[in-house]
Amino acid sequence: MTPELKLAIEERKKLGYSEDKIREELVAAGYDSETVSALLNAPTPDSVSSGQPVVSSENGIPGVFELIGSAVDFAKERYNLALILSIPLVIMSLNQYLINLYPENIGLSLGLAIVTLIALVTYFYFLLAVLYATSVKDETVSFSAGLTFSKSNIFKFAWITLLTTLAIWGGFILLFIPGIILSIYLYLGQFVFVAEGKTGLNAMSRSHELVKGNWQAVFGRLIGVALIFLLLFVILGFLIGFLSYFLGEESLSLLLSDSVLQILGSFATLISMHIGLRLYRSLAERQSNSLETPSKSILHGSFAVIGAVGIISLIALLVMFADEIAAAAQTQEVGSLEVGLEEAALEAKQRAEELRTLDSGE
Repeated sequence: MTPELKLAIEERKKLGYSEDKIREELVAAGYDSETVSALLNAPTPDSVSSGQPVVSSENGIPGVFELIGSAVDFAKERYNLALILSIPLVIMSLNQYLINLYPENIGLSLGLAIVTLIALVTYFYFLLAVLYATSVKDETVSFSAGLTFSKSNIFKFAWITLLTTLAIWGGFILLFIPGIILSIYLYLGQFVFVAEGKTGLNAMSRSHELVKGNWQAVFGRLIGVALIFLLLFVILGFLIGFLSYFLGEESLSLLLSDSVLQILGSFATLISMHIGLRLYRSLAERQSNSLETPSKSILHGSFAVIGAVGIISLIALLVMFADEIAAAAQTQEVGSLEVGLEEAALEAKQRAEELRTLDSGE
């Protein structure tokens, strides 16, 4: 077995390819069944050095600071990806600024709404392109290559995103805690899609398979990363608010601060992608890509159905009681106005009494 072939097999195993998939490729390349079995059963460098088979364990998963450190280094190196990702977001902020600046121009508002919709779709395309460019290990992939991948796979990406969102929402409907549990089990679904090509429920099942036995480790790391991000954004928000105080509340200064936040948010998204991919790789390197588990697909599909029914029911209730909601809002508004008038009248009365007292004193 040549070193090149060993390396090729190891790379496929690290990416999560199943032995059956690798076997098919080797047979198609002209290797006989006996040789293929020998190739697949050959010890890996990790197992040779440790004397034990590689298994998934918490100790094998990078820690919070290691995850953030490597992700920040990656973001510094590939900062262009974050800047590109921020373009549609900045355009949407600019559109909102123009709408607020000319609220009575219906034609302009309609045109800007269409531009915002296009920017939103573009952002989704860019998001998948950046995810692909980030996911290729030990290789720098251009954004244009990622965009080509995005054009060919955008609907598959949208499908798994929708299914995952519905399943997690279905979990939250069932007393909240199942939603938290599912969100961790399904966290790697999009990374599985990009790295292994699995789609829909299969990608979700693969994510569940990878996280199984490591749920607490993954949860702890994601919570740790989220807390650090939250702290940084609180500090950043305070600084931007402090600067806005001196710049004034003009809409232009608000546009500038919002644009800065969008750019920094895009860097945070890029960092989050790299963290997710590090977690995926650390788990995929230690687990074989087993056959699909129908029970998991049924479970995730059931939660997705519950989530879809919940959203449809909520929309139906809002439509059914739209008049009552509008009437309640109007009543509250009128009540607030009456309270405001009463307070103004009381204040005016008190002011008049003060003036009367001053006049009598003089």
